[in-house]
Amino acid sequence: MTFAFLSPTISPVLSKSSIVSNKSSIGQSVFVAPRVYIGPFVEINEGTILLPGCNVAHHTKLGALCSISDGVSIGGNVIVGEGCLLGLNASINRRVFISKGKVIPSGKTIIEDLITAAHNNAKEKLKTRTSEEISKATGGFGIPGFKWPL
Repeated sequence: MTFAFLSPTISPVLSKSSIVSNKSSIGQSVFVAPRVYIGPFVEINEGTILLPGCNVAHHTKLGALCSISDGVSIGGNVIVGEGCLLGLNASINRRVFISKGKVIPSGKTIIEDLITAAHNNAKEKLKTRTSEEISKATGGFGIPGFKWPL
């Protein structure tokens, strides 16, 4: 059985002690708790909740129905997909994309995606190249039972 929940559309609720740039876009049914900073060119989509002490830097997009826990810091040029949960004191550095429905644990730091992707790509190329060279040296027979530790 599937249930559909319909909620009335309400204006965003912004705490008086929060700082929200007038160059940002805040969607319907968004809740911004006390001591939250929202920088310029930030887009926060409907139903997202930002709890106390969050910092959302410039050019960031928060998808609909996200929950941003206390003390979360989000660097510039970040995209957070719909329905994500960022745990207590998580830190999201610049130029990161977090896909729909992801959970970032409390205290976790996410570095730039490009650095992580480049490292993984280099590691995979090293494995492939090493295997090719071993295959050449052994005439294609390889070393039975040997597994590279990379």
